[in-house]
Amino acid sequence: MLRSALLVRASAARAGLQLRSQLPRMPLLTATTMPTSLAATVLGTSAAATSRSYTTSKTPKALTPEQRETLLKPLVDGSGDWELVEGRDAICKQFQFQDFPAAFGFMSHVAIVAEKMNHHPEWFNVYNRVEITLSTHDCGGLSVRDIQLANAIDAAAKSTKLVWA
Repeated sequence: MLRSALLVRASAARAGLQLRSQLPRMPLLTATTMPTSLAATVLGTSAAATSRSYTTSKTPKALTPEQRETLLKPLVDGSGDWELVEGRDAICKQFQFQDFPAAFGFMSHVAIVAEKMNHHPEWFNVYNRVEITLSTHDCGGLSVRDIQLANAIDAAAKSTKLVWA
């Protein structure tokens, strides 16, 4: 085993390659290492509440008619600008930023929050545009998780170089 490792290192050195173990280690920001204040700011909660998981291990339930009226309606009919997706129980929204770094920064911000919530969006990015679709696959449609993530996404967009949403 040691001989194999030495041969691999020698071959890599001859090829001018660095092995991963020789590369400088960069700190990785993940949901577990992310400051809870970041997620608290985006989600509008206290840092103590943010340190807890937002989801349970139970399968999420689809929105009830009452939840659709009180939670979903303000997003799609109010100033939220989210749209219902035709042919499926989902919502989507398009964002345009000043440039690619702003769009990518926004996506990175949302990715950290989504990981913390354990609920991940479907998204599509071209240059400065990002299109996000939310639906909970476990329940076959919209759930409270989608509403929470949509609100977090809107908050993240407000803190970025947004041209229009």
